[in-house]
Amino acid sequence: MSASKPSAFERYILLLQRRAGLVLLVLSVLAGVGVWAASHLALRADFRELLPPNMRSVRDLRVVDERLGGAGNFIIVAQSPDFEANKAYATELASRIRNQVDRKYIREVEYENRAQREFFEKNKYLYAEVEDLQVIHERLQTKLEFDLTCKNPLFFDFTGQCDKDPGFDISDLQEKYKSEEARYDQHIDSYYTNADGTLLAILVQPTSPSAAVEQVREFLRVVLPVVNSVSPTEYHPDMKIHFTGSYAQADEELRTMIHDIRSTALACGVLVALVLFLYYRSLRQIFFISATVLFGLSWTYGLALPTLGMLTTQTAVLGSIILGNGINNAIIFLARYLEERRSGSLSVEESVCRAASTTVGATFTAAFTTAAAFAVLTISDMRAYKQFGFLGAAGMVACWIAAYTALPALVALGERIRPSRPKEFDTAHERVTGALGRLIHGSPRGVALAGAALTIAGLVGSYFFWSDPWEKDYSNIRSERSVSEGSGYWNRRLMDEVFKLSLTPLAILTESREQAHEVYDTLMAEREKNPQTMMDSVRSFDSFVPEHQSEKLEWIARIKKLLDGQAIKFVKKSQRKELDLIRDSIDLTPITEADVPREIREHFTELDGSLGKIVYVFPDNSRQLWIMENVVTFSNEVYDAIKGIPGIAASSDAMIIADLLQLVQADAPIVLGAAFLAVVLLLLFNFRSVSITAKVLLPLAVAYAWLGALIYAAQIHLTFINFIVLPMAIGIGMDYAANVFHRYELEGEGSIESVIKTTGGAVILCSITTIIGYASLLAGESQALSSLGKLGLLSEVCTVSAAVVVAPAVLVLLERRRRAS
Repeated sequence: MSASKPSAFERYILLLQRRAGLVLLVLSVLAGVGVWAASHLALRADFRELLPPNMRSVRDLRVVDERLGGAGNFIIVAQSPDFEANKAYATELASRIRNQVDRKYIREVEYENRAQREFFEKNKYLYAEVEDLQVIHERLQTKLEFDLTCKNPLFFDFTGQCDKDPGFDISDLQEKYKSEEARYDQHIDSYYTNADGTLLAILVQPTSPSAAVEQVREFLRVVLPVVNSVSPTEYHPDMKIHFTGSYAQADEELRTMIHDIRSTALACGVLVALVLFLYYRSLRQIFFISATVLFGLSWTYGLALPTLGMLTTQTAVLGSIILGNGINNAIIFLARYLEERRSGSLSVEESVCRAASTTVGATFTAAFTTAAAFAVLTISDMRAYKQFGFLGAAGMVACWIAAYTALPALVALGERIRPSRPKEFDTAHERVTGALGRLIHGSPRGVALAGAALTIAGLVGSYFFWSDPWEKDYSNIRSERSVSEGSGYWNRRLMDEVFKLSLTPLAILTESREQAHEVYDTLMAEREKNPQTMMDSVRSFDSFVPEHQSEKLEWIARIKKLLDGQAIKFVKKSQRKELDLIRDSIDLTPITEADVPREIREHFTELDGSLGKIVYVFPDNSRQLWIMENVVTFSNEVYDAIKGIPGIAASSDAMIIADLLQLVQADAPIVLGAAFLAVVLLLLFNFRSVSITAKVLLPLAVAYAWLGALIYAAQIHLTFINFIVLPMAIGIGMDYAANVFHRYELEGEGSIESVIKTTGGAVILCSITTIIGYASLLAGESQALSSLGKLGLLSEVCTVSAAVVVAPAVLVLLERRRRAS
């Protein structure tokens, strides 16, 4: 406190101490309100929640949900070595689900395609093109005429026309339609099985979109008890049941994320408390700091209810990051308070005032530059980044406010209840930081040269990293268990072994059947034009009702007439069998809408009963949609093909992910540039000096060079989740550098050794708490959080090393140069 009249800020700090009980009561009530509000926040796991609501894929997906109830599915997989056991289990389970689950939850349950297979087998020649039927007729007529003539014992071949039997071969036409037939021939006895029958899939189509977490949970709450009521071991002792499909995957990812968030928050809190104890050797100081940062956290998440209304799973993990960074203000404040108390010349009130007045500028700069780095995320179009930016910035400000409201009151009240003892001002940690300060002061040139060499190497590594920074395989952000043995694993197996087709087609909703026909023709034309297309197949309801049936039936009648004629008796028995199969498969009855199997009609019927206004586009299953290039290509191909057709809605999970990937890559340079600019402007405002601002920016430039090289060496790639670490590193890097430089400015030239010993130790402690926050994410199953943790940990190592080691060495060299000149 000033020797003369105390400043307005010091009077404020004195008031907080003298009214400590009342202050803490008010702050606790506000914290309680914040906790209550936070407990009412909804948690959303849907990728669409990450995107702006006005983006086309999001708008269209809402239309799909409204008209179809969503295109999600829930799949139960029966696995045993006995196909008959799998079949019996599937039959019983499907019957129970149909009979015991309210129809408001499910639209259909399927485990076989018998009706579809028989329908297409019966009518396959009506699905052939007219030209192909003409070819069959021509080849058959040529063969029969040859046999009728050349195999007549009364015919003498003087011209040699019977030297070569033309045969009857339509294998080229069969190959043409093979892919269509294979969809129904690959399963055993028409059940959804793999080749050996060891897997059998039961598909349940819900009535609600898998994106809606609450509806997914409600669906599973109703369906799972029915599934559990059928014991698989009653059918085979080795039978195992697995769950997959979009519903199972959404639930599994959400549960994994929630588990990881809870476990990492607990681990983070315990480890931070342990580090604080090792630093301060006092439970009292741990309580002061913990209570202060918890005040800030409760206010932050309480503010989220009226402003955001809900959190995404990506935003929910922000608590550990706010904890790791928001605690810095209290650490710096309390460290300075203990310094003043160790001196023994000031009272508790005076020590608190001195600590507050000498740290408020540094912590303000640090907290608000970090807040600015968070806040620039709100300029992104991604809704998740807006949430992250808002909450992160609010958290930094709230924790700073808590440090200069709650902490002075806590210290004052604690000292009244039980005055401090000398051992609570332990300085054991200063032996380490003091040694570091002596090293930097004694060998600044060596430290600076080492830093410069590492920076040059870092720039080279950064060049390679930034030339290709983005993750290409987005299965690497799923939970490890899901990919290795969970729903993600079984989804891949079903696509590869059972269905040979994507289970999540893109749905295009049109305004009429005529428009659906136009969309279908447009997409089919695009497929014909582009052999490398990602579109595997296109389906509309009208595509199951063949065109030109009257003309086709005429040619089928001609073929049948040839097969029924007298010439057939001259055909060899080996070839007659094939012709008999053709005769038996020909039906002269035209197909109507009513003939299309119910199982097919169901997929093209909307909630209001409308039929035929939907077109499904299936992606190429051999080119996985978890590869970024493939999902973006598929999305762009479909959009480009139908962009000239008005009034349609086209969306799917693939479209959402494609937009997400493209949006984050477009926004990334803007966000990073804005974060850097915001930090520079705040530093200029705070220091009022270009040269000082440049000195504070130096460690950030060094840290970013190192960071790029380390990311490249560690083979970490950027995703829409871990990217947020990069703008955060700008703010946090400024946090550490600002605290060190403010203390240096306060004590003047020649003080580097003392600055590193005191404030440097506190800054290192701040970094360790943040490192713990990031490191705790490595223990979870979510690869997305693990990647975020790795990137954050590397950023912390770089920023704190540059701020506490390299920048002070440069300051010492500048001092010596000034003295020498």
